[in-house]
Amino acid sequence: MGSGDAPARSRRSVAVEVLVVLLGVEAVTLAAVLLPELWPAVGPYQGVIIALAFLYAPALGDRFTRELSPPVVPGAGLRSLSAGLLLAAVVLPLFAAGNHLWQRGVWGRELRIPPGGVAEVLRDWPAEWEGRPPSTGGPEPLVWVDRGLLVVANPPSGPAGLRLRWEPAAGSRAQGRRVALDVGDLPERGAAARSPAPLAPGDAVVLSAREVASLTLEGAAVIRCGATAAERDAPRDLRPGWTWWLWILASQVVLIALPEEVFYRGWLQQRLRRLWPGGVPVLGVRVGAAILVTSALFALGHVLTLPATFRLAVFFPSILFGWLRDRTGHLAGSVVFHVLSNLAMLTVMRFYF
Repeated sequence: MGSGDAPARSRRSVAVEVLVVLLGVEAVTLAAVLLPELWPAVGPYQGVIIALAFLYAPALGDRFTRELSPPVVPGAGLRSLSAGLLLAAVVLPLFAAGNHLWQRGVWGRELRIPPGGVAEVLRDWPAEWEGRPPSTGGPEPLVWVDRGLLVVANPPSGPAGLRLRWEPAAGSRAQGRRVALDVGDLPERGAAARSPAPLAPGDAVVLSAREVASLTLEGAAVIRCGATAAERDAPRDLRPGWTWWLWILASQVVLIALPEEVFYRGWLQQRLRRLWPGGVPVLGVRVGAAILVTSALFALGHVLTLPATFRLAVFFPSILFGWLRDRTGHLAGSVVFHVLSNLAMLTVMRFYF
């Protein structure tokens, strides 16, 4: 999505429009992040709210300034898509190699392939159950997957009569280890437990994720699941399958890559081009303040939704997204490269422990 030429508009007018729209989008994003603390029912819809803000803010800006989007050049979408796929084929293997060196050298993690091979990792668990929650505080029981282990924790203020019941997967003999609530290193406490197992406040149980078909928590009105700590009435069935990957693909396109590219590369970068048209020529595109400032705002927006310094690293792929948009004159390439970059990161990280 781009904006048509508006020679009658001053640089100040464009700058004010950018500032107002940007502040509006960030305000909606911040509200979507904070509102679930006061209104928990909003939690599952955070991504939808933010995506709608990214999609509609440029349209509202164009309507207010009475600008029209330029016509799409025939064939531009297909050429842009091809360029995005080609760039992904070149860059993503380099990313995987660099990530491997980073994981081993900086974090001390090892690349591990389970006995079932790569397919076992890729079909193992839905994304909602990966990674530890941002906090183990609060009264709700927590469920997440960490390094192939399924962790069920009952916080100190959690239910006193909580009971955990699980069904082993076919051919397995799932047993749990009772652990301390601080499960950073998963320290063992007591003997192995069988289903059903009591879970006192301040305690947790760890199961082998691959050996569990499903689980239920008796005595828990609300359960918070996964890295996003999304609230659910009960844990979903945990049978392995490929469906989770398709859901991730769909959510990446609809809720993440497309809305972000429409706003940052399709609207914001094109507005900033009017303020800073110059730059260093790189393969037919002037890479200058417009792309760099857009990428900086893109990175800061990621930190706003999840405060963590590593999120600033998206500044670098954002430069490639911006280059693709200006090189091809269409968003298809940056969208597909954005989706593939996110999927590559989510996929390769599953193999390091």
